[in-house]
Amino acid sequence: MVFIKFFGGVNEIGGNKILVEDIDTKIFLDFGISFKKRRKFFQDPYLRPKKINDLIKLGVVPSLKGVYKTDQTEKSVDAIFISHAHSDHSGYLSLIKREIPVYCNPTTETMLKTLNEIRVKTFENDFNGITFKRFRSGEKISVGSIEVEPIHVDHSVPGAYGFLIHTSEGTIAYSGDFRMHGPLSKMTLEFIERSSSASPTVLIAEGTNLMGSEVLTEKDVEESVKTIVNKTCGLVLAQFSSMDIDRLKTFLKAMDESRRKLVVPLGTAYLLSRLSQDKKLRLPEPAEMEKVFAYVKSKERYRKWELRTMDFLQEKDKLISSSELEKRQRNFVVMLPMFSVNELMSLNPVSGSCYILSSSEPFNEEQIIEFEKFTHWLNVFGLPLFNAHVSGHMRPDQLREMIKEIKPKKFIPVHTENPELYIKYVSGTVKETILPSEGGTVEI
Repeated sequence: MVFIKFFGGVNEIGGNKILVEDIDTKIFLDFGISFKKRRKFFQDPYLRPKKINDLIKLGVVPSLKGVYKTDQTEKSVDAIFISHAHSDHSGYLSLIKREIPVYCNPTTETMLKTLNEIRVKTFENDFNGITFKRFRSGEKISVGSIEVEPIHVDHSVPGAYGFLIHTSEGTIAYSGDFRMHGPLSKMTLEFIERSSSASPTVLIAEGTNLMGSEVLTEKDVEESVKTIVNKTCGLVLAQFSSMDIDRLKTFLKAMDESRRKLVVPLGTAYLLSRLSQDKKLRLPEPAEMEKVFAYVKSKERYRKWELRTMDFLQEKDKLISSSELEKRQRNFVVMLPMFSVNELMSLNPVSGSCYILSSSEPFNEEQIIEFEKFTHWLNVFGLPLFNAHVSGHMRPDQLREMIKEIKPKKFIPVHTENPELYIKYVSGTVKETILPSEGGTVEI
């Protein structure tokens, strides 16, 4: 018998932790942070957990024997497969035993290791010592009685994958997070076609956008940003995820006519530099990007990665100071995350400046301050707020068509706050829809 156990991603967006158990083999599909559960008890940076047992006792993470690094018993899980680098799917890898191998795409590994280097260390974001094993689309990985086939999908972060999990009782298809309206939608189509060919017994898919879905594409975002930039006579400030390479390219295309330069934080420049080493991404080194510059926050002490990055960019004349930005505001679009909004004091935007909110993910570190406080800053500096955003997730109509094409015997919705909507919405496309419960088990 094969069992699927749900320890996260149930009645919430993110926090996916799905255990597949077949004969004598156990693997996790994703091991993400549940921001919904964590926010019930903690608020960064003032109130943080002190140890793993705090998270277990409060129910932020499930009580799992042989999984966490503080547990002295032998490992109880054979492997963890990570669909992509967003924290709600990968963030709590920091807690696992280092003997448990973690399978992911090379791009995901690079992102996680880079974030590990950039972030201020806590036990919740320390990935040191993890044994990463890489895969590419189309490969097959055998772990005991289970064979996993990763297939790339399009999402708002590069290196995103869905999985076909071949077990002794049939195939399980797992979507991870995906979309059809992005520039690489062909990859999502490949996942759907391959899943359909595999005739899965179970399809586990995300349903983030069941309520309030937008009928937009990345091209629509480009046109909106282009209009805003071209009509702005002052400084243009923007927020988008440093992990969203598609959004970075969208902004660069949108800025063509304006001849403005894009200025990114030093951490973003460092991440782009690391990702440029992945030939599959075809991403230039930021120092070689004509329109990309980096700025450095003024502070007394810099970390090693900051000094290395600053030295390299300085050699290429790619560093720019806040004082220079202040003097030449009409020449730049500045990537200013919400949590760095106090940099407005140094930038001092002139009349006619604006802020573009183009955040792809609802739960990430770029939204660490409350939105209300953020808007207070914008009000003081006279900055109107524009929204130019499209989700990284599938629309409901596309999800329904996907289920019809794949034709699973059973369908299980995850990564959604409205799972009950699925029952009627997909009625007639699948024999059985199962709503999972937290800590519950589905047998196939």
